[in-house]
Amino acid sequence: MERLVMSSGYEGILQHKGIKPELVGKLGKCGHMYHLLCLVAMYNNGNKDGSLQCPTCKTIYGEKTGTQPPGKMEYHVIPHCLPGYPDSKAIRIVYDIPAGIQVRTVLLR
Repeated sequence: MERLVMSSGYEGILQHKGIKPELVGKLGKCGHMYHLLCLVAMYNNGNKDGSLQCPTCKTIYGEKTGTQPPGKMEYHVIPHCLPGYPDSKAIRIVYDIPAGIQVRTVLLR
């Protein structure tokens, strides 16, 4: 997290063709700015699903995937307020996930 006026702290550690350590990039959705080498390092050290998450605001770029169980989620807007929120409606979320046994899967690449 070097200041953007400085070179990236990944200079010399992360070799990436064509990226100078002082180059800065701006994320498209949230507008937060980082050294390009830092963005490459975040992506390379991420969860390997092709997504990137802004460390400042947690905006997700790409689609996060994982090992979710089969099932579905439904939501309903309830036209009643909850205590302390007289001007708001409530949302009811219902998850339907079949019973089963959780197993840990290890992927080897």
